[in-house]
Amino acid sequence: MSKIKMKTIRGWSSSELLQKIQDARNDLGKLQTDGAKGTLRKESGKIKAQKHNIARMLTRRTELMYEAGEEDTQRKEKGGQQKQ
Repeated sequence: MSKIKMKTIRGWSSSELLQKIQDARNDLGKLQTDGAKGTLRKESGKIKAQKHNIARMLTRRTELMYEAGEEDTQRKEKGGQQKQ
């Protein structure tokens, strides 16, 4: 798995971003399962890269939420503290 640049991620639509996050999480789960079984020899370095890619995509998702003004609604849904 190679590094996905933020420039590339910023070019994706919101729905495309959510789909790619889901796909990346599924791939990470498969890699972690293979690692636990001991069958991940050559791909062991891909786990770290995949985690970083997911973090970049989640960062972009957060940026989109702030741009849309949805940060307050997300806090309310999660039951977190509201800004005063």
